[in-house]
Amino acid sequence: MRSDNLIEDNEINMKEILASLWFHKFFIFFVTTFFVFVSAFYVLNADKIYTASATFEIGQDRSDGLNLVGQAEVFASLAGLNTMGTNDSDLLLERILSREFILSSNTDFSLSDDTYFNNYDPAARDPLWKATIKKLIGWKPRQLSPNQIVIENVVKNFRRSIKAKVSKGGAISISVTHSNPFKAAEYANAIVNKIKQLVEFENATASEKRLNYLSETLADALQEVEVTQQNLKDFTLKNNALAQESFISGSLRLDDLRVEFREAEQFFQLLDYLKKIALENNLTDTSYQNLRLEYPLVDDVRFRRILGMSETISAWSWPDINTLDAVTATLFDRIQRLRIEISEMENEAKAFAKSAEDLNRLKREAKIAEATYTVLIEQVKSQSLAAGFKPDTFKIFEYAAPPLGPSAPKRNTSLGLGLVLGLFSGCFLSIVNANRRNVFYSNGQLINKSNCDLALKSKNIRKLSGFSVNKLIDKLTNKNLIELDEASVSFSETQIFIVLSSYGRLKASDLARVIAAHGAISGKKVVICDTTGETQRVNEEQETKQLSNMSILPTGSNVDILKENTNESGYLYFTSADFKSNVKKLSSSYDKIIFCTDEIEAITGLKALETFNPCVVLVARKRKTKKRFLERVQSITPIGILCYG
Repeated sequence: MRSDNLIEDNEINMKEILASLWFHKFFIFFVTTFFVFVSAFYVLNADKIYTASATFEIGQDRSDGLNLVGQAEVFASLAGLNTMGTNDSDLLLERILSREFILSSNTDFSLSDDTYFNNYDPAARDPLWKATIKKLIGWKPRQLSPNQIVIENVVKNFRRSIKAKVSKGGAISISVTHSNPFKAAEYANAIVNKIKQLVEFENATASEKRLNYLSETLADALQEVEVTQQNLKDFTLKNNALAQESFISGSLRLDDLRVEFREAEQFFQLLDYLKKIALENNLTDTSYQNLRLEYPLVDDVRFRRILGMSETISAWSWPDINTLDAVTATLFDRIQRLRIEISEMENEAKAFAKSAEDLNRLKREAKIAEATYTVLIEQVKSQSLAAGFKPDTFKIFEYAAPPLGPSAPKRNTSLGLGLVLGLFSGCFLSIVNANRRNVFYSNGQLINKSNCDLALKSKNIRKLSGFSVNKLIDKLTNKNLIELDEASVSFSETQIFIVLSSYGRLKASDLARVIAAHGAISGKKVVICDTTGETQRVNEEQETKQLSNMSILPTGSNVDILKENTNESGYLYFTSADFKSNVKKLSSSYDKIIFCTDEIEAITGLKALETFNPCVVLVARKRKTKKRFLERVQSITPIGILCYG
């Protein structure tokens, strides 16, 4: 059950907002109308601005036969030439809004004489009030020259009025806004023509720079070719032209000497070992076998020839010591001689290698110089040929024409904006006012917040307003009200009721008499305690009777009216010292006790009856009943019956 209430509460909140907006519908309409009127007034009285646009394209030459510019751009970039490509649209757009271009346009088009671009008046003076304020606060304006002010105005208004953009296809559009449509078109076309002249001039200048650069580079390349050829000729005269071949033959001879040197050293070591064996006189077959294992060179034919021995391996004889000394001395001399020859040959090889390296370097430099000269001469021919061809790369798609209607202010946009702002402002102010009033704008929200046990519509009950108790009994006898029957069943066990009216269409006294009459029909004995005095006024005068210290006005039926508060206010009645004792006395004499009071004394009455747990009957009305009042009532006693409508 609780979850259903929460869901209902969330839905009712939105309905409450819509209901509050519907309640303020005339106010929202008035605010919206006011904003639309202001927008219309602005559209009719604002200065008209006209926009004229011209479209053009800057492309590169794409012909197959003369597309030679791209090749030369490589060499131009090497020289640091920052040429402007015809397809560099972003750079062009930046240049259009640059200070240099604006000042040049001012000189060409006399923008400073146009009041749209320059509204500076040297003879203008501040109004008296403005001059007085500046004097009082000690304001000292910066002194600027009139020419500087004019230039700043032209630059600022030029950047504000001239817009350039690039389409996806690469076309450039120049838009000019002006108060005069003819001047807008004139300025747009003039700027396009100025851009065309600028592009053509810079392309011609770039082509001339490329040709000059290539010509100078070609002259340097020719001079470099001559220098390298002269260096090669001088080297040939001073050095051997076959340095590389001499280096190769010397390297081969050096390898042979190194082989002989290593062989002589091996023979020398073997002879030294044989001398050691001979000195030890260990000339046996075992020694020979060990010698063969350690020095296989002993069986070499050349070694045996040196010692004058037989070349047959099996015919081995030990040489004598004198022979070994003689051969060792000879080999030692041979080794020294080979070492000297190898050293000399290495020096010669280094010299030949240096000569061969210098020769190769000179030949390489000569080839590079010749190749550079060949490439440059071809580029000069190509650029000279391309310089004579002037393709039309600047294409104007559309010239600017005087616009037929203003571009600003936009009528539909302004009116639509005024309508939206009016609706938003009206709704916002309505919600603020609804929060300030703090009332309920829907019956659903009222029922939900009251958290009552029974909710009744007051439509049928209002028809019984103003009648006395006896007449109400007669009417209710002939006509049953389902609402009253349901309330009677739900609260049959409740003895004390308090009826409150919070700006409802039905008065608290009227509802109290209806409830009392319905209870009297059911056989209940009822007493009405009306602090407003309305019940006594509408009932017939009867003789009063006393109940303890209270005066009772009988109506001739089961309903009596308490006459105690005739000459005193409800506040004094509820706060009197005998109030609780009187309630107890009434409880012992009557089946139902019904109190009714107005909104001013409602809280006092609730607090006085709080200990008796009365059933609160609240007569409420949307857009009138305040949320604060409902919260105060609920903080004291829960609401039993809500009568709304």
